Amino acid sequence: MKYRSPIAGIVSTAVLAFSVFAAAPADTMNHDAEVPEDEKRDQHIAVLYPHHRSVVTNRVISVLAVNKKPDAKLTAYMDGDPVPFKTIRFSAALADKPVMSFLTSPGAEARWAPHLDDKHNTTLVLAELSITPGKHEISIGPATIVITRSDPGSVKEDSRIFTPHPPVVPEEKTASCGMCHEFKQANDCYTLGAADTNESCKTCHSPVDLRMLHGHVMEPLNDCLMCHDPHGAVHPKLLINTREKLCSQCHESGHFAM
Repeated sequence: MKYRSPIAGIVSTAVLAFSVFAAAPADTMNHDAEVPEDEKRDQHIAVLYPHHRSVVTNRVISVLAVNKKPDAKLTAYMDGDPVPFKTIRFSAALADKPVMSFLTSPGAEARWAPHLDDKHNTTLVLAELSITPGKHEISIGPATIVITRSDPGSVKEDSRIFTPHPPVVPEEKTASCGMCHEFKQANDCYTLGAADTNESCKTCHSPVDLRMLHGHVMEPLNDCLMCHDPHGAVHPKLLINTREKLCSQCHESGHFAM
């Protein structure tokens, strides 16, 4: 088995993702890169999570969008009924970080990069919603996604299940952004700071257990964001792509069983 440098693998994967996103026919694109029609018509707002046309099993979900016109009047709806939301500004430190450190999936990078090129003049929109089983249409401004809530035992095997990272799942209608990020609240004003991702992960995930869980020498995997989305994903274990594609960043033969 040949081994390639992790850095070389990451760079080549990112370059490939951009080229595939631009050139692939719509029916062969990564599902993570799907953009609802409303977002194509009006690019100043985009919903980051959950994924469009995904299935969720949580009773309460966090809908996170990015807004490039924060001074414009904004409304949010679920199934035609208005819903409350929070507006979150980026701290100066996070606003200065490059896009790739904020969004980890190459597919997401290609999709969302235009929305985050100027985070000093961009805000996040967070709506925490209780949803009943069935299909729902959620709109943040002009951007609309459709999701389906199913009970865990009735989800079809081939469904695109969106799994949120537990800190992102609202408990008593409040997502725990502060578990990983610097997060400040003053009255109705919210400011999101940077997250020391690897150290934040260790708060809940013991380094002693990681080697056993991954079945892999941990040094090449010290950057958790190489493979995992810390907010949520439609791949198992919060992976940003299939295991085979992620392992091929370093191993030419792709994923193999230990």
